Amino acid sequence: MKKKRYQNTAADLPYSLSDGWLLSLLKLLYSLFAPLVAGFIPTVILRNLICRIIRFIYPCAVLGLENIPADQGALIAANHISLVDGLIIQSVVNRRIFFLISEKTARNWFVKPWVKHFNCITLITSQGIKHAVKSLKLAAEKIEQGELVCVFPEGHVSRTATILPFRRGLKVMLSNTRARIVPAYIDNLWGSIFSFCGGRFVTRIPPSFRRHIGLAFGAPLPSSISNANLRKAVEDLGPEAWQLRKPLEQPIHRMFVKSMRRNFFGQAFGDINQPNVTCLNFLIRTIALTRALRKLWQDQKNVGIMIPTTPAAAMTNIAAA
Repeated sequence: MKKKRYQNTAADLPYSLSDGWLLSLLKLLYSLFAPLVAGFIPTVILRNLICRIIRFIYPCAVLGLENIPADQGALIAANHISLVDGLIIQSVVNRRIFFLISEKTARNWFVKPWVKHFNCITLITSQGIKHAVKSLKLAAEKIEQGELVCVFPEGHVSRTATILPFRRGLKVMLSNTRARIVPAYIDNLWGSIFSFCGGRFVTRIPPSFRRHIGLAFGAPLPSSISNANLRKAVEDLGPEAWQLRKPLEQPIHRMFVKSMRRNFFGQAFGDINQPNVTCLNFLIRTIALTRALRKLWQDQKNVGIMIPTTPAAAMTNIAAA
């Protein structure tokens, strides 16, 4: 009888978060205790406490904070990668921020207990266009009153780690205000438990709980800007946000070895000729290739690599790093 090869995955653990009964138990405990905590602790203290916890879990390097008005109304338009994007922004901005969130997000079992404590304006779409427009006008009124309002123009948390097209509701809200728009980009939250990486939120075990975050604020833009140009302005901040956390990250070769060691017998790469290259196999071959190529280019400042997209190309690029 052929023995089944053991793979070190969360699904193989006897008490993993992938078990339905354990997930239901965690949701039940959270649903019971989160409202109690939110109900007994004053809003100001609770908001400050949660922001400090978020800053500890996700140390954040910030660029362009001076673009946030000190005492005037403005609209912050940011990309939406995780359920805690708003907390990340609130934790670095020393002003009260109103968040315009979707009705689906407001009803999420993880987010629901904290909605009222973080000045959230729910965009109600299930009851018709009139209620949706009313929510957008309320957000515009807050800006006219000198408040900061943060929106995620994509409409919901990204499922692919890319910036989706911006929704038309943004222009409806901007038609009621002349406030400036501050674009923002949050980097490196994809892969956290609050992102949709892996096909689900919260209920999975991430490779690492602490992550270094980069947050970049761009120069204020006029309210007449089109959705396409605003989206491009947010996208253009991505490289700057990445540069902020670059000094804090490990070199690529160390991150590669650490990633391969997590699951030696899991699949790392594959193509038509080599459909299943395991992490252990890929690691050994990459180390051998690195030592062989080191003698060839040790005195060269630049190296050009022109290889088709294959596991061998990935090995060569990592070896060059």
